[in-house]
This record gives sequence, structure tokens and C-alpha cells, in this order.
Amino acid sequence: PDSVNYHGGYLRCRNSVSVLHAACLNHNLSLDIIKLLLMNGVNKEHKISLDGEQIYILDDLKENISNYRLNKIKKLFELCS
Repeated sequence: PDSVNYHGGYLRCRNSVSVLHAACLNHNLSLDIIKLLLMNGVNKEHKISLDGEQIYILDDLKENISNYRLNKIKKLFELCS
């Protein structure tokens, strides 16, 4: 469904947050959810607005989640290319 590409969310200092971005930031969500989104056509190239600057999801995650989770997410992004 088109809802996997919804990007109207807001987080602190961030606009245009996608479902994928929110899932990646939420350490309470299993990496399986991120994989499910990626396997079902979510746009992983979507940029969010961080303090008015356009950045990619992975660039924002570098400062906001553990390196372990970030590396797992990067592998999922590569796997689902």
C-alpha cells in the first residue's frame, strides 16, 4: 500500500519523516519491521528536513542510534537494493 511511503511525520527538529525513518529510530521495533518495509517497496532514498536541511535517513541515524543497530540497518538497505 501507498502508506509505506507516507512522509508526513514530525520528530524533534525534523519534518517530512517517513515510516521507515521512524522505524529505524525506534530501538523498540525489531529489525524485522524495517526489513518488511524495505521488502515492500518503501522509499529508502527519501530525504527528511532536519533544521531546514535535506538529509538522507542513514545520515541522520549516525548520530541518533547505536552503531550496532546502524550497521544492521545499513546491511538491510544493501540487501534490499
